[in-house]
Amino acid sequence: MKLISSIILCFFFSSGNFAAEIRLWHAFEGFIEEKFEEIIDGFNQDSSHTILLEKEGNYSQIVQKAIHTFPESHPHILQVYEVATKTMLAHPEMFLSLESLFKKCGKFPLLQEEYIDAVRSFYSSSDGTMVSFPWNVSVGILYYNKDLFKQAGLNPNQPPLTYEDLEKCTDKLLPLRVNTYTTAWPAAYHLECILAQNNLPFSTLQNGFIEGSSKLCFDHDPLIYHIQKLQQWRKDGTFLYSGRVSSDADTNFTSGKCAILLQGANRLPLIQRQCDFELGVGYIPYWEKHHKNKCNLPIGGASFFALSGFSDEEYEAIAELFTFLSREDIVTKWHTQTGYLPITKNAYQKCIKSGFYEKNRASFLATNQVMYPSKLYTKGIRISGYMEIRELIIDEIEKVLFKNKDPKNAILDAIENGNQSCLCQAKEKL
Repeated sequence: MKLISSIILCFFFSSGNFAAEIRLWHAFEGFIEEKFEEIIDGFNQDSSHTILLEKEGNYSQIVQKAIHTFPESHPHILQVYEVATKTMLAHPEMFLSLESLFKKCGKFPLLQEEYIDAVRSFYSSSDGTMVSFPWNVSVGILYYNKDLFKQAGLNPNQPPLTYEDLEKCTDKLLPLRVNTYTTAWPAAYHLECILAQNNLPFSTLQNGFIEGSSKLCFDHDPLIYHIQKLQQWRKDGTFLYSGRVSSDADTNFTSGKCAILLQGANRLPLIQRQCDFELGVGYIPYWEKHHKNKCNLPIGGASFFALSGFSDEEYEAIAELFTFLSREDIVTKWHTQTGYLPITKNAYQKCIKSGFYEKNRASFLATNQVMYPSKLYTKGIRISGYMEIRELIIDEIEKVLFKNKDPKNAILDAIENGNQSCLCQAKEKL
């Protein structure tokens, strides 16, 4: 069998028409998976190469599986969600940086300046080298139930801009026996966004973007104040905790239990399908008492890493795919159909000129939130083991909400536990 394979490979090489089969592990599902399959089908039809899509679990599962099976068995391309970016960077033997990939191939130029700043900066190393290919990039927005707003006597065309505004909605919504709001991903909306909005550090070394052993340091007054408010709000009905992921938060909102939801803009198509009321959208709220200048929100989502251990011809196929996915028409299609952000400036400008944002408020709000001037601590968080650290943080948030733990002590314990986790992981690596 190996002899036959070698003969076939030699034929392709000598004919100058090598057709590679590239395996891509991803965690897409439902509507988003369908749209991604459509785009990949388009590539497969136009290229001599074939991309084989393999769904290998959720975001966390596929990263862990790739790490544990490397180098014996792994795909050509791995989808890595933003929380695990630093985890991948801690395994440089596993991948080629995006810049190295394109230099190796030479056939396809990598124009880093084409990507919007928030995207390029997050997926670049401290020296400015892009390490992975950004694709499904998202940011949160505020969804609200216009029907409930009308019933409560609130302006259905005026979503709360600040948390002070949101808090004022409670007195009018509670008589309807609904909670004011809920969120998906508690660490993202109740910690990461609050810190970014106030340009406050999550950890040392610029939130881990500078090489070295970064330590958690997020015990800032605006964050402690917000967690105190959450504790109070859960008791009085303002806030309904919906767990650690997306589905329960979506259900609590679309079923009418909550009037407001903080969730990724990319969830819009799914939420629209599930709700039977008039849906409104707005910006992620901020605390006016703490807020000074508008900052861009940190991005979420995932990127594609080109993994190590393959032939030059296979890497050329990967570079061809990434070039295809960077095309203005492809980026625009992905952005306009899914709610994910436009990764390139050309696609963003095309959407402006076409009037797309005038008709699609959610996409406008999401994109606008990453176009504010970037500050020192607004790029996001990139520390090793953040997948595990996030869970430790949520452990403490849940103790505040359900066991009446003091919010400041909870924040301090989350920092201590998270730093201990970082230290243990560093020792394991040694």
